[in-house]
Amino acid sequence: MADRVRLPGWNDPKTTVLRLVRDWLDKEENEWTMVVDNADDMDVFYMRRGQRAIGSVSAGPILTTSEQQPIVSFLPQSYNGSIVITSRSMDVAERLVGGHRNIIPVPVTDSA
Repeated sequence: MADRVRLPGWNDPKTTVLRLVRDWLDKEENEWTMVVDNADDMDVFYMRRGQRAIGSVSAGPILTTSEQQPIVSFLPQSYNGSIVITSRSMDVAERLVGGHRNIIPVPVTDSA
């Protein structure tokens, strides 16, 4: 995404790409919708004690060793955008959306 919209600094090896994109999405003039599909594994979003953060991408580090933060901290928190989360795990869903009242259950359909 940083490459696609040519965010300043997107290709600097010292730039934290996730922070750069989150900060851009948080700006008032940007309207957006993000879909986080198959958010089923708590460990993907929240670091357990002693767990290492994710590595790097070719455009630069996602997180440096001094920025050991869970990936959930890089989800934008602004009024100008929306995040739709799909999950098979009620625990993960509740934690990501802030509680059961923010969940819209979708019944499983028969594929036959």
